Amino acid sequence: MAILKNEEKDSIKSSLVNYLLHCNEEVDSDKLIHIINNFISSSEGYHTQGYSPETSTKILVTTGCGNTIEGGADIWTNHFIETIWKELPRRKNWKLLIDSKRPENFDKDSLPEDLKWHFHGDDPELTEELLSECSEIHYLHSHYHKREHIWKWENKFKTIFVHAYPPEMEEVLKHEPELKRLQFNTKVDSAFYKEFLQSFKKRTWVGNNPTQMVSDFPNYTYSIPNFYEFKHNLKLNDKNIDNGKVAFASRCETRKCIHWMHGHDGFILSSKYDFINLKETTTYTFPNIKFYQ
Repeated sequence: MAILKNEEKDSIKSSLVNYLLHCNEEVDSDKLIHIINNFISSSEGYHTQGYSPETSTKILVTTGCGNTIEGGADIWTNHFIETIWKELPRRKNWKLLIDSKRPENFDKDSLPEDLKWHFHGDDPELTEELLSECSEIHYLHSHYHKREHIWKWENKFKTIFVHAYPPEMEEVLKHEPELKRLQFNTKVDSAFYKEFLQSFKKRTWVGNNPTQMVSDFPNYTYSIPNFYEFKHNLKLNDKNIDNGKVAFASRCETRKCIHWMHGHDGFILSSKYDFINLKETTTYTFPNIKFYQ
């Protein structure tokens, strides 16, 4: 006999109702048992002919990937797919849910041919079906606020990779209020995000800097270094080492520290709107900086 929490009761009810609404006149009893098994331990699970841990679907969730790169997490997701997903046993059991709208210039050939993927914005009902039927949910990159259509399946959350910690993102603005002129991820909800992280079995910080997240969640939380690949390297020499100039090449966001460039000689390669907005409306005027769009 299995004991379910209230939220687990709601999830199992939603899964069963979703299946019954979308199935034909014939109901697959093995499928019903498979749904029930997702909510109880393997030792208490019911045996079926058609479903087993070897055939159950697992979902990878991200916010972007492929050829439409919006940020570093998208690049990291692409590398994960190429280097980790392709080496997973029974990798065809894994499906990719891209929790966003499909960009107009998205190229389906930018993802592996045998990877099954779905943009939530294409068909929210298909998202519901995928999450209802899967046995596990793993986050490669998440939004920083509650996504109700996924949150209700928290009993299936297993692992999450974190690329930016909302409490630290908001902390920057407390020290430098003028940075509100720059981009800040919409709907950042630190209180929710902490609850969100707590619902996972394991958490992994992806970054080159230490994070408070490890202290906030000391159990089953890990750190792995991020990496950056520079493809157009100049050989080091006395001219470009000792010329006293520095450069910034990134999006202008509150947590990217572009304001440090004020008072130095150098170059900025970024988005013009945010740079001009900061320069013309704050004390950061960047008098000795050359800007490139």
